Amino acid sequence: GREIVAIPCRPLIWQNGSLHCMTMQLPRGVLK
Repeated sequence: GREIVAIPCRPLIWQNGSLHCMTMQLPRGVLK
């Protein structure tokens, strides 16, 4: 199976994005 990893989504929303944006073009380190 695959491991499910929880991530903080608030930074994504603040940058007007969502989970699909993270898989395409979110710069490294934004979710720290």
